[in-house]
Amino acid sequence: MTQPLERVPPEAPEDAATGRQRPPALKAYLELLRSHEALSTEIAQFFGERGITPQQFNVLRILADDTEAEGLRCSGISERLVNRVPDITRLLDRLEKAGLVARHRDARDRRVVRAALTAEGRALVDRTQGPLEDAFRRLFDHLDEAELDQLSSLLKKARRAEGTPR
Repeated sequence: MTQPLERVPPEAPEDAATGRQRPPALKAYLELLRSHEALSTEIAQFFGERGITPQQFNVLRILADDTEAEGLRCSGISERLVNRVPDITRLLDRLEKAGLVARHRDARDRRVVRAALTAEGRALVDRTQGPLEDAFRRLFDHLDEAELDQLSSLLKKARRAEGTPR
């Protein structure tokens, strides 16, 4: 049986196995992974207390912002997701089963499926939005506005690296 990998403490300035300094790009990547893990765990807990996942709320948020009277094409929802999910159909199935989303065939093109929030889905988004904003504020309350703007700019810049999506 293999031994589990030993976690390197976040403060470790060097590679624990070799004792060498980590290259700056690797250090940045590891900090990004650690930050993602810590923040996404907090947000997953927030949504878990409300009986949904972050991905499900992402879909609900997209539908809440929809201005099309007929609802959004399912493919359009998939394109707008912050986190890509491999199967938007199953995600919508769960939301529909929970009574948060309704789907129907497009009147002009029966091949197209559209989705829209139900009244219950709209109420969940409305109830969640304020507490979610508060949760984000608490997660980042140790950073001032200038630091948050700088962090956002640097993360956007990192995503623009060649071959990096969005």
